[in-house]
Amino acid sequence: MQKIALDTRSSATTRLHGFDFFNYDIRGLSNGTIRNVDTFFAYSNATNLISSSAGTVETVRVVSLGNNTDSKGLINLNKTSATSTDFVRALYNLTSTSSTTAANTKVGVVFRFDGVNGTMNAAPIVADFFSFGYLNDGITKGDRVNNMIVRIEAEETGDNTSIFDGTLEFITLNQLNILNGNLYGNLTTIGDDPQFIVHQDLDDEEAPRVNYNDLAGDGTVTQVSDQEDAPTHSGVVSFDKPTYKQADTVTVTLED
Repeated sequence: MQKIALDTRSSATTRLHGFDFFNYDIRGLSNGTIRNVDTFFAYSNATNLISSSAGTVETVRVVSLGNNTDSKGLINLNKTSATSTDFVRALYNLTSTSSTTAANTKVGVVFRFDGVNGTMNAAPIVADFFSFGYLNDGITKGDRVNNMIVRIEAEETGDNTSIFDGTLEFITLNQLNILNGNLYGNLTTIGDDPQFIVHQDLDDEEAPRVNYNDLAGDGTVTQVSDQEDAPTHSGVVSFDKPTYKQADTVTVTLED
């Protein structure tokens, strides 16, 4: 999980300049209305083992991610410094330096809600962690971060047409919006017209890809996928010196 939700603390060895988000959808749990959803990051490892007369007891600790939200949402974990610090500290205090610790390291999410008017169902739910931004100075391709997944709820064009319709829209990052939390927080990540982020050239094996399961008349399921390039153009402007004095010659380099 530490490969997805990156460390945003200023003290981090490799700091993410950007944002961690929690994306979720629990609408499928109820035929009615789910209200006042509280979400938590839950964790436990060897440091949470307590010895008692009954033996060693494993405790689970939680960190709040969001309060009184809807049954579907995208929560900016950097919105308040306290939330960001508590979540990141809990995640990055988990270690796996020994087999004992690794065996007892567990992470998960907890949903608490009320106002269910209807029947609870056994249904899939969505719980994702996203991250956007850059590491180091963001100049090299490997330092640019765009961890996300979107889900298309395509709609059938008519009764029994077997043709489903939906659209995908992408938003291109630049130096002006890459650290704009509202840009990511306003993304539609689940729907018939979801949006995704393009942070650099996405082509060939990095091209956006759609995967779905096709149910045949005989009941067999075949995974189908398709992709489309999302080419962009980017440039890096750099100077030949960190500082200049009066009458110095300044060399500006533009790499397209």
